Amino acid sequence: MSDSNNEFWEEKETPFNLRLFFVKYLRYWYWFVLSIAICLATAYIYLRYSTPIYQVSSTLLIKDQNSSTNDILKELETSTTANKNVENEIEVLKSRSLMQRVVDDLNLTVAYFQQGQVRSDEEIYGTSPIRFQPILLTPLAYQGIFVKLLNRQQFELEDEEGNHRGKFNFGQPVKNEYGTFRVFLNDSLYRKNNDLIKVAIDDQESVAERYKSLIQVQLLNPKSTVLKLTIEDAVPAKGKAILNSLLAEYNYSTLRDKNREATNTLQFIDERLRLITGELGNVERDVEAYKSSRGITDLSEEATLYLGKVNENDAKLNELDIQAKVLEGVENYLKSSQTGVAPATLMVNDPILLTLLTKLNELEAQQGKYERSTQPDSPFLQTINAQIASTKSSIRENITNQKNNLEVTRASLKGQNSRFASSIRTIPQKEREFITIKRQQGIKESLYLLLLQKRKKRLFHMRLP
Repeated sequence: MSDSNNEFWEEKETPFNLRLFFVKYLRYWYWFVLSIAICLATAYIYLRYSTPIYQVSSTLLIKDQNSSTNDILKELETSTTANKNVENEIEVLKSRSLMQRVVDDLNLTVAYFQQGQVRSDEEIYGTSPIRFQPILLTPLAYQGIFVKLLNRQQFELEDEEGNHRGKFNFGQPVKNEYGTFRVFLNDSLYRKNNDLIKVAIDDQESVAERYKSLIQVQLLNPKSTVLKLTIEDAVPAKGKAILNSLLAEYNYSTLRDKNREATNTLQFIDERLRLITGELGNVERDVEAYKSSRGITDLSEEATLYLGKVNENDAKLNELDIQAKVLEGVENYLKSSQTGVAPATLMVNDPILLTLLTKLNELEAQQGKYERSTQPDSPFLQTINAQIASTKSSIRENITNQKNNLEVTRASLKGQNSRFASSIRTIPQKEREFITIKRQQGIKESLYLLLLQKRKKRLFHMRLP
């Protein structure tokens, strides 16, 4: 019984015959040949007549804005902060406002196309024999304008069906159903075979939005701050020009913000220089008048020693007063509704406060870009607003601590001056009065020189690339 069951379930293996396999399908050989021929022909036609897309890339190093701060700050820096800075710069590079300036710079709202030998409507970026200058266009112009070159002096307009729309001279104002515009000839690029050129026109916002979406920005290495910018376009020269212009506008924007900080600081210094210059002139006249009326030619050794010590303390007090004015300006800036760069930011000595002000400036710049490109309830905008509020709170706390420290230092310096004053009571009254006037002159001079030194430093900062 068991033997019969084994025989029933036993599988019979048939050996594979390779020759029989090929003979079986070989009679359909023409279908294989036809399929391969169709595939190759399809691939050839696609590659020949489709528009190739090229990828253009560039790299950008994001420099550390706080590299000039002291080692204490460097120790406090974290990779999270660095990544945040890089993320902010990525958003700036992909912002609509920056791309709009690129569109204006390269005049990307106007594109030129020519009938190609293989492909139709090939864009001739940078090699167009004509330049179209719109003045006031109608909606019809945005459907395309066809310019037929007749010779080096004249051109003819045609519609999409080839109907003639008039003959004109290069450079003359044209006014018709397309609107008002001019067409100029690039003489060096003119060739006789440049028969018909299509001028495609689009509005700035649409062009900027299109290229903004084509720009890809990514971090090359998580441990670095090098960004890779990539764009895909049918014309490699156009892609290169867009990336170059984008980086140029980005660098210009960064330099403009930097110079705006220096300009605010210079304005702060110049206002005080104007005041101190007049006061210094008055006190110098008082010194000369007192010397001539009382017959004083020079101070005694004891008076000179006192004056040197008190002048040194007065110079320190001048520095404290300037810092107090700077902190007051920052406080007023926080209370106001204005955005941008806080006044006299570059005169802030405290590295922590300087870092906070720099961060606030970056956040407010981001806030402005998001307000122009997103809805008020955008989560990105809400996050930025929360970060701004937190940063302002930290700045106010830092200012309060600094003002308390300034008051302690000021009280100590004034106490030293009082002790110096008590040590010269034995000096004749006439000389003591002269010392008082000379001291006022020293205060004004030290403050004047201090402001000049800071102004020179700010001018040097503005000239840095």
